[in-house]
Amino acid sequence: MFKPMIGVSYPGVAERHIAPIKAIAEKYGYDVKFGQDAWAAEPGKAVTEDWYQGCEIIFGYPDPPLVAGFKDLKWLQSDADGIEEQLKPGYLPEHVLFSNATGAYGETIAEHVLTQLLILYKHGMAYFENQKSGRWHIEGRIKMIKGSVVTIVGFGDLGKNIATRIHALGAVVRGVKRTPAEKPNYLEALYTITDIDKALDGTDVVILSLPGIPSTENIFNRERIFSLKKGSYLINVARSNVWDQDAMCDALRQGHLAGVSTDVAHPEPLPPDSPLWTIPNLIVTPHSAGGLVSDINIDAAVKIFLDNLEAYATGTPMKNLVNRELRY
Repeated sequence: MFKPMIGVSYPGVAERHIAPIKAIAEKYGYDVKFGQDAWAAEPGKAVTEDWYQGCEIIFGYPDPPLVAGFKDLKWLQSDADGIEEQLKPGYLPEHVLFSNATGAYGETIAEHVLTQLLILYKHGMAYFENQKSGRWHIEGRIKMIKGSVVTIVGFGDLGKNIATRIHALGAVVRGVKRTPAEKPNYLEALYTITDIDKALDGTDVVILSLPGIPSTENIFNRERIFSLKKGSYLINVARSNVWDQDAMCDALRQGHLAGVSTDVAHPEPLPPDSPLWTIPNLIVTPHSAGGLVSDINIDAAVKIFLDNLEAYATGTPMKNLVNRELRY
């Protein structure tokens, strides 16, 4: 008898995940097959377009333009939190349920943010260069997270994970989110996006953790970047389209910003001749703050899929269903 097919193409899936996935699939009458999406698979090991055909359910991140041709697809569980590409017009049919992996990556990315801020605050890049050249030299006064005013723009799962950790180190933390909500105790204030400039007033550190959707595109334009307090720091773990990348570089070169860390860039991969590689006090990481860098991330993403598979099969509410109008 024909069984509907589940295609698990998330490259993070390891041996420890296979038995639990198979158990739930078999419980509800599904066959399941395992592969790897091209974006993370080793050369020659990625599944082809034909592999996805016939799947009622896909857990992974197939090349977004291909999805429109998956005629049997009823539910796509993305292994990503940001899903802007999959929501471009003409890609994902309206009848297909779409859920993302919000909640899987916040802890790891929050630690990345703390690491980058401490490197910037403690002259870590300069000391690393000194070490390579055998130079024993004190680089001057440092900054402390304790007492710093930190504004987190984007206060979903990621923003909350960052806020709780940075507050625990003694920072005064402000949050900015799209809609009004009750302020948690660890925030000094919680603003809506319409009051973003009030939230930025006098801040020492701005952390971007908002989705890269049309309403946030270039929200940190040249004017807003240069309106930040002179000597402040900027960290982007959101998307490259939420800021004016050239303006950020100019603000660093001119000394308006004291330091920047970005885990995103335009374009990606960043070419070797990009000026971003050589600007002083700019840390560039290759979109590596989350994703497949931690077992904690991977296990959390798989758990979201397993919980949703139970819900999908039993007709109960699913987690992380994407609002296509809001685009997250």
